[in-house]
Amino acid sequence: MQNSFSTNFDQYLSYKNLFFLLSIYRLFNIFLNQTWFVPDEYWQSQEVGHNLVFNYGYLTWEWKEGIRSYIYPLFLAIFYKAIQLFHLDNTRVLIYISPLIHSALTAIGDFFFIIYAKKSFGQKIAYLSCLCRLLSWYSIYSSSRSLSNNLEELFSILSLCTLEHDSIRPKYTYFNLAGFFSFIVRPTAAINLAPIYCYQFFYLCHNFNLKKKFLSNFIIVGTLTILFGIGIDSFFYGKFTISWWNFFIFNVHKNVGVHYGTHQFHWYFTQGYPTLLFLHLVIFGFGLKCYKQVKFQLALVLFNILSYSFLSHKEFRFLGQIMPSTMIICAFGIKNLNKLFGKNFSIKVLVVTGIGNLFLALFLGLLHQRAPITLMNYLRNSNLNETDNLLVLTPCHSTPFHSYLHKNVTIKFLTCEPNLNSVNGYKDEADFFYENLEGWFSSNRQLVQKASFIVMFQSLYEQTKAQLDDFKICKKFFYSLIQQSSRTHQYLLLLCPKTNYLDSEPTFSSIKQDL
Repeated sequence: MQNSFSTNFDQYLSYKNLFFLLSIYRLFNIFLNQTWFVPDEYWQSQEVGHNLVFNYGYLTWEWKEGIRSYIYPLFLAIFYKAIQLFHLDNTRVLIYISPLIHSALTAIGDFFFIIYAKKSFGQKIAYLSCLCRLLSWYSIYSSSRSLSNNLEELFSILSLCTLEHDSIRPKYTYFNLAGFFSFIVRPTAAINLAPIYCYQFFYLCHNFNLKKKFLSNFIIVGTLTILFGIGIDSFFYGKFTISWWNFFIFNVHKNVGVHYGTHQFHWYFTQGYPTLLFLHLVIFGFGLKCYKQVKFQLALVLFNILSYSFLSHKEFRFLGQIMPSTMIICAFGIKNLNKLFGKNFSIKVLVVTGIGNLFLALFLGLLHQRAPITLMNYLRNSNLNETDNLLVLTPCHSTPFHSYLHKNVTIKFLTCEPNLNSVNGYKDEADFFYENLEGWFSSNRQLVQKASFIVMFQSLYEQTKAQLDDFKICKKFFYSLIQQSSRTHQYLLLLCPKTNYLDSEPTFSSIKQDL
């Protein structure tokens, strides 16, 4: 009876139905993500794509120094252009098109992840791995966000899925395409690709003839893909540009990433990776008992964590590409729990893990750092025009801009460019501002007076009320219960001149909009 049910269930979950269910789940994730995560989800993707199509907006220093590839924002720009052609750019379609695209890409990743796991470990481990992936707070939280890390994870899955085991008629093209596109979109993908390529070359290509065929395909596909990337970047930068080489020079050789924060060597081992796992850590631990079956996945995880630990600037999302391998290890953990404590106990562990992850995903996706999105939604729906001046006095790149507003208003914000010219005693504009508030307001009095709106956190407003005597609080937006920096606060304020038409007290409609 059980085997009959399993067979029918597997038939029902045909590839078509499976992809449909995964797509629905990922589309639902969009509504669970109404908050701000990191600047890169807008400033290295949507803002650049918007600029390509609508010809206005601000580009950060990375796009002036040529360390980012235009391939990713160009991909988004195609959809922005379609919206423009159908005259939908002044609707909310403009805001939701990128989350829709990335949710679809994540669903594709989910689909090929199951195929890879099923091919490598069988049906049961494949479905358990996918379940672990779908229950992960980080997967829910990041799946619809415009981050190149998500593309890196997708290409990582495609690389694993296209590992060539056929020794009679091997086809390496798809494998190499996935690898090289991952590299030119995000050069740090080379770290994750290194052990995958070693596995293909030294283990799966088990004779000289296979190695020769692989190397031949590697050189041809790699050369064409890299030339394609150089061509795209050179065209949009207006000069010969190898973005991945520039990325290496600035981020590894010059190590400019330290400007945006550093962590100790052990951070990924003691905080970064355990935080990504969260409650999955328990079942991951039980999965390590099957280290012989998952030795390749475990090696992939350890190699990435160790390699990234040598880089000074560290972020949780930099480990996103090893989460698929992590979920396979977790699947073996559930299998072990089932064997050691019984099916009922393993189900209870899964339920607790899922509920805990869902609560964390809901907190981060609906409450934590909410204000940047609600603020921009409010301004987008207001009567802003091109004569207005918006002054944003927050930590740099704390909000999306033109990709949300879609109005060519003048926006002045505090920049935080690294010390690109090796100036002694260098301080970026944001640091200078926060360390010398009185001096900044004194030297920028005219800029403040011209502002139609000023955005700042409430704690900063309390310190600078004397310099803002001509302004009042028009709107207050909830930011977060937990502050990760002394420069933020529970509330983000929108100030306007005291003669402004906006009411200082929030109306019912504005309260409803902020919830």
